[in-house]
Amino acid sequence: MMKCRPALALAVLLLLPHFASAQQATTGSQYATRADLEAQVQELTQQLAREEELKKDDVKTLQYELLVAEDRLVNGDFQPSDALQLDVQAMTQFTGSFTLDRQKRLVLPTIDPISLQGVLYSEAEEAIRAGLAVYIRNPIVRVIVTKRIAIIGGIASPGFYDIPPETTVSQAIMLAGGPAGNAKLNQAEFRRLGDAYTDPYGQLAFTNVSLVELGVMSGDELFVPPAGTGLTTAKILGAIATAAGLVFLFTRIFGTDF
Repeated sequence: MMKCRPALALAVLLLLPHFASAQQATTGSQYATRADLEAQVQELTQQLAREEELKKDDVKTLQYELLVAEDRLVNGDFQPSDALQLDVQAMTQFTGSFTLDRQKRLVLPTIDPISLQGVLYSEAEEAIRAGLAVYIRNPIVRVIVTKRIAIIGGIASPGFYDIPPETTVSQAIMLAGGPAGNAKLNQAEFRRLGDAYTDPYGQLAFTNVSLVELGVMSGDELFVPPAGTGLTTAKILGAIATAAGLVFLFTRIFGTDF
């Protein structure tokens, strides 16, 4: 029978409720629609109108969520380097995996690029269908969007993963095999070009915030500090105790005060 380390088992148990609830939230209608975001903006605005009744940290989180929702309504969801698995019925030249360019354009062979600037993920199929309709009568389009991110650190199977944008941090960690040993899940963070994101939520691994809500781009890293990184309180106290013990030992042997 396979043995499971207690700390690892506890970490997995803590993540499972977030993983399960996030899965329920992203099945069926997977991506937030424009109507969803407009309703979210209205709700957040109403909550912030009672700012004096809220805790300071809660106000900051609500303000961040409002900023994100408003930005998505204006600029859309797509980011440069998003990967699109495109299936256009009976059109093999437009079927396959494509990556958006720096201008958030879908570049397909023999036709003009299709801009996805300002387009939500939930609007992707309609936007691409409209772009193809200039050249094809009644195109039938299916789209799957993914982001390629590195999941590294205290992870069972670190590496690069192609992940849907609505995946939460807890889901991403579980897709990479879950935390390894005593990984510091409460310190998980995203990095871009070596710099950590500003985390408006705290303890990302235990929230149901999605990659798109965090502004994650392809090429970013999800880093979970492995066990034993940094100077813990126990290590510092241990070092102090060791030094004190050595002073006492030398005093006993040589009769010298240090």
